[in-house]
Amino acid sequence: MAGSAYEFALVITGDGTLVGRLGADALAGDPVASAEQVMEAGPTTVRPDRQLAELVNAMRNKDLTVLPVTTPEGRLLGVLPRRVAEHTLEGAGPDRPPG
Repeated sequence: MAGSAYEFALVITGDGTLVGRLGADALAGDPVASAEQVMEAGPTTVRPDRQLAELVNAMRNKDLTVLPVTTPEGRLLGVLPRRVAEHTLEGAGPDRPPG
C-alpha cells in the first residue's frame, strides 16, 4: 500500500473473489495477524452495468474515493476511482452521454 494512491488494499481469494478490505490502520496492528483477522469483510461493490452518474452520486453520498467493480459472483473486475468518474462525467456532452 505504500506506493498506492489509496490507504487501503483489497483482499481477494485465489480465484479473484473479493472478500474484504484492509485499511492502513490494520497494518499498524499485530504483525502476525492474518488478513482475514484484520480486514473489513464484505466491502461495498457495484456491477459494471450501472450508470456512471448514479455511481458518482453514491460515492459522494457515502464519501467513498473508490468503488470495487465485481461480477455477480463477487469476482473483482477492477476499481472505479471517484475522481476519474467525476472527470469523465464532466467531459460528457450532448453527443457523449454519461456512462
